[in-house]
Amino acid sequence: MKKTLLIIGLGLVTTSSVLAQNCITLKKGQQITQTTSSWVNTLIADKKFIKSSETKRAEMVADYNKDCASGKIKGFGGTPYTLTMTDYSKGSWGESIAFQMGPYKFPMECKNDTLYLFRNKGIMRMEENVLVNVNAPNAYIDEVKFELTKKTIGFGSQGAAVFPNSLDIGDNLPLYEDIYLSVPTSWDDKIRHNVLTGYKKVTSTSYGYNSGVNSKGQAVSGIGVWEESTMKAVYKTIKTDAKVTISSSIYIMHHVFATVTDKVSLKIGKDSYDSYVIQSQRWTKNNEVTDWDTESQELNANMALWESDFKERIAKKFVKKGITNELGYIVEHVTEWFVPGIGVVQFESVDSHGVMTSKMTIDKIK
Repeated sequence: MKKTLLIIGLGLVTTSSVLAQNCITLKKGQQITQTTSSWVNTLIADKKFIKSSETKRAEMVADYNKDCASGKIKGFGGTPYTLTMTDYSKGSWGESIAFQMGPYKFPMECKNDTLYLFRNKGIMRMEENVLVNVNAPNAYIDEVKFELTKKTIGFGSQGAAVFPNSLDIGDNLPLYEDIYLSVPTSWDDKIRHNVLTGYKKVTSTSYGYNSGVNSKGQAVSGIGVWEESTMKAVYKTIKTDAKVTISSSIYIMHHVFATVTDKVSLKIGKDSYDSYVIQSQRWTKNNEVTDWDTESQELNANMALWESDFKERIAKKFVKKGITNELGYIVEHVTEWFVPGIGVVQFESVDSHGVMTSKMTIDKIK
């Protein structure tokens, strides 16, 4: 359920900015119907796309986006849902109201003529449902009983989106950030690795001119059959017990380089609204750290070095394929249509290749 909450919450950042020039103009009890869809770029796994020219890529991206918009390529979501305005309050500090969908509420506040949009306030707990045998470990087969319980898998903090009520073309909006940290997960494993057991003498022969030292220690040279001996290291593959611990984090920056670029007219239902177009970028970085704990400090250090080298190779590969930028961030280009007094009524994002990744529209306000 928490995963659903996160997805909906992210959508609300782009839809619940209703404090504009008249601060909160939506009233308690009003309802907003919106549709949110998202897609995963499958083109980057297509060798034909990777090897194509820029012109051909652009054609493939245009066709892909067209199929997403038409529904030919199925994404996630796409079903309209309704949010109800609730919990309105007003004081000397400003105003607040919340969008509610089922048991979940997404508050927003207006202070000093500026709107603050919250998906979650404070530190949030991320959970998943797991089945637990409540009679374990001393249970016979016919006494096994499972119950669904929640397991904490991490914690997160979602920043507030900030929209000044008054906007003009050329204005910049402030950046806001999300941070997610997983609870470290550990398990026992075995690491296969090679250990030095000794050296062995390896002898080879060759014909031709050479020089060296004979068995009596005398320097010799000339043309003939030469025998050369070297010592070669001998290794043995063994398994070593290890405790493996993995922890991960996600860092997201929203409204990077956010700028108001245009003013256009949009329709919501039968009504037309003047909206400001806001162009920005969303930067996302995922980080995973694996720790191997064994009795050998040398093996621990070697595994850490292996992980560092592996990450470096993957990072270079991702940059080359255009998946991340030079700083290791996945960059999406975001366009929002903001209506003063209502909020962001439309939202679209594309990845670094121009492929559609998400889209939101407000379909009705009543």
